[in-house]
Amino acid sequence: MDTALVLLCIQRRLHKINVQEILFLKASGRYCTLHTDSKKIKMLLNLGKLSQQLPARHFSRVHRGYLVAWEKIKQITSKWILIGNEKIPLTRGGRKILFQLLSC
Repeated sequence: MDTALVLLCIQRRLHKINVQEILFLKASGRYCTLHTDSKKIKMLLNLGKLSQQLPARHFSRVHRGYLVAWEKIKQITSKWILIGNEKIPLTRGGRKILFQLLSC
């Protein structure tokens, strides 16, 4: 089991977060919300900068406003991804990247 940890600055404090707990990240303007099974963490950081702090082998940008943990994906259609109970929009480019990662 991979126990990779990432340090994120949230509300002027450093938080240690286990990468395996992250389901997806959603951008909303200047803010980004990190979603796990048990909580949502809102931070003042754009998705591009945040994606640089996370290990690329665990996450894929599937839409302009979403970064997903590809190991947490339950289902993929031509228009969306299902992670937990959330339907996340999927672009053509994002779908192509995911299919390459998942070897579908």
